[in-house]
Amino acid sequence: MENPQKRALAFVALSTLVLLYQNKLYKNNSSVPYGREMVTTRLPLDDTDNSLAMVPLDDTDNSLAKMDSKRKEEELGTTIYGLIHIAKTGGSNTNGLLASKYDNVCGNKGHSFNSFVVQKDRKDKKDQEQQRSKKPKQREMLKAWNSVKIDESKNAIGFENCDYIALENRHSAWVKDVFDHMDFKARNFTLELHLPCRDSLEHAMSQCNHLKRKFKCPDADGGENLAIEKEVRKCVKPLNTRARFNPKLKEERGDQIQIRCFQPFPSLDAYVDYMGNYLRRRKIEVEYVNMPTNKNRTKTKECIWDQSKEYQDTVREIIRKLDKTGYYEFCDSCIGSSDELMLSPSSSS
Repeated sequence: MENPQKRALAFVALSTLVLLYQNKLYKNNSSVPYGREMVTTRLPLDDTDNSLAMVPLDDTDNSLAKMDSKRKEEELGTTIYGLIHIAKTGGSNTNGLLASKYDNVCGNKGHSFNSFVVQKDRKDKKDQEQQRSKKPKQREMLKAWNSVKIDESKNAIGFENCDYIALENRHSAWVKDVFDHMDFKARNFTLELHLPCRDSLEHAMSQCNHLKRKFKCPDADGGENLAIEKEVRKCVKPLNTRARFNPKLKEERGDQIQIRCFQPFPSLDAYVDYMGNYLRRRKIEVEYVNMPTNKNRTKTKECIWDQSKEYQDTVREIIRKLDKTGYYEFCDSCIGSSDELMLSPSSSS
């Protein structure tokens, strides 16, 4: 009778030859996907030898592969989050802060993949300006804001590997460039959009400040208040960025598009911290550098806050009348409902 040890060695050699031959077949056969892994199993050759032998899984047995795929899907999740970037609601800072703290954040005002380089560049620019005791021009600040161009973010980089997307674009882009482009329906993905809701008066005064226009608080006439409306139009209408929102987005693709709201102020950090429950932290977080595009508001110089509540309510009504997108109406119904994100006071604020 042959030596059992020799017989075991012969078996190992034969198994190795079979493995090498089959790997060669896998690489040369286009019907077999690349990257197929061989499964390591422990086969006792005899009572004294428990060496490892490599054997391929049978073609009909892919249960382990299915389990691994399911596990990865659960880890990655099927919900993609989005920020509807409404002008003067802190959207640029929100996008930038998220990209500096978390992975797979995408947006023209903050992209995780180049956040480290962008923030370092901003810091260098600020340091240079401080040394020269000269404030940068607004055009230079606006250029420094953009991590990537809007079209570049969509076309050159793509949103396919994003867990969070911030769009400073028309509302239709959520359906065309995100939902349909990445075939959310077939993949059974959900797009959860977050809408920052700001008090309408605060929002209007912030827009006035951004456009360097002063709201003069003309007397109410008890009728159509055309003088007040004229003042409101100076700030609200020219900006014309609320086409970024449309409440009908919820109806575009059924339950696979959801809209939730949050209050961005007094601190954006509360929302950024909240998203930490759903986004993966960067291995190395980046120090975020803010590049303001307008002067700080001086509320004591804004006449609206010295007016009566009745006057302020009149201005709010005019703002809503001029808002053809339903942004303020939607926010009024969302804040305080189950669709509002419950943000905790930020530990970093």
